[in-house]
Amino acid sequence: MRIISIIIFQFIILSLIGQKTERFNGEFYNGIKIKGEANYSYYTDDKNSQIKHGSFRYSAREKTDNWRYSHSISGNYINGLKDGIWSYNLASKDYEKNKDGYFFVIDVQLIATYSLGYPNGEWQYTCKISKHKKENKQGRLRNTQSVITEDIFIKLNWKKGVLIDSLIINDLLNKNITASMNGKGLLIGDFIAVSGSETTSWLYNEGILKNNTIDTITIKNNEFTAYQNLKNADKQCRKKKQSLFSQDKCQIESYLNKHIFNHDYFLYRFIDGDKILKYKNKFGDFDVRYKGLYYYRLIPILNEKEIKIIKDIQTKHEKVKQAEWRVNRDILKNPNSEKFKDDKLRIVEALKIYKRLECHISYYKLYLSLETLLKDGQYRCSNLSNPEDIKTKLDYLNAINETSIKQFQILQINQQL
Repeated sequence: MRIISIIIFQFIILSLIGQKTERFNGEFYNGIKIKGEANYSYYTDDKNSQIKHGSFRYSAREKTDNWRYSHSISGNYINGLKDGIWSYNLASKDYEKNKDGYFFVIDVQLIATYSLGYPNGEWQYTCKISKHKKENKQGRLRNTQSVITEDIFIKLNWKKGVLIDSLIINDLLNKNITASMNGKGLLIGDFIAVSGSETTSWLYNEGILKNNTIDTITIKNNEFTAYQNLKNADKQCRKKKQSLFSQDKCQIESYLNKHIFNHDYFLYRFIDGDKILKYKNKFGDFDVRYKGLYYYRLIPILNEKEIKIIKDIQTKHEKVKQAEWRVNRDILKNPNSEKFKDDKLRIVEALKIYKRLECHISYYKLYLSLETLLKDGQYRCSNLSNPEDIKTKLDYLNAINETSIKQFQILQINQQL
């Protein structure tokens, strides 16, 4: 039934664009020594470009007494875009020797589903690779004992190019990763990474990190607790959607780049039609535009009182900067004046303090919870006076303001302002 539907759909599309399909059957460039062949249908558009449309078959096979290589790719195109089920299979044995003298046995499969160029539906990937050397024993070449270098299973679910539902990466020689998302790619439930005997998990509640567990030790996310305690969350906090893919050294992205979107396995540079690939140059190098693995960063919404206090601090800071400019001007006119030199020392010291206060303000704007604010703010921006008296976030801001007022008054007394 699906095949009949595809044929009818293709007929309708071709009728609308008024193009006649032709069939290519011949050698297909694959960038390696073994000749590839392809069989596919296409039409020529008004720019005289070939647009693949219909079934596509590719194969590259060669075999000798010493090695073998087999690579096949099959799927369907609609107006130059991959659609439906695509099947990729690569199997080779002793095809090439690396610089260390190892030969490899490679077995890779990928079953991928598309909807008009976008990954859509379930993808399953398996990869098993082992290596060995050839040694001359009693006048005959014999293989040394093989060593497994990769044994990986990956299962993904997509919706129009967005990762959704469950994600599974089982790397038997390294780590296992599982993640759960809703139908829009938002992290929900457990995100688990197992490496050797260590298990690390992150529990997400509708995209918000609730806690992090390393083996048996659970660390709660104070931001989540503070969010739950807000009386009017919509007016006191905004949720900024971000993706784990935007983080430095995202392990999932590394796995997908190395395996799922590996050109050597699946010839993405030569067999086009993927809408989430962004090609960078004429050589076909590409980036993958990943979507999914979304989570929410909780951002406080400041009230009028907080905004007024912060503005007052920043206004004082700006006046101190202006005072520095004036004293520098005065020193240029009177380089031997001890008063101007003393003034500059006081102003420079004040500017250092205001720089630390601005650091505290940046963290105040960043966090909902007092616990996180005290931990990061005090550590990264230096201690505020009397931290034991700080019981609320507003206390924290008032402590910043008190330091600002005190420093400003010192300069006023000494007539630097």
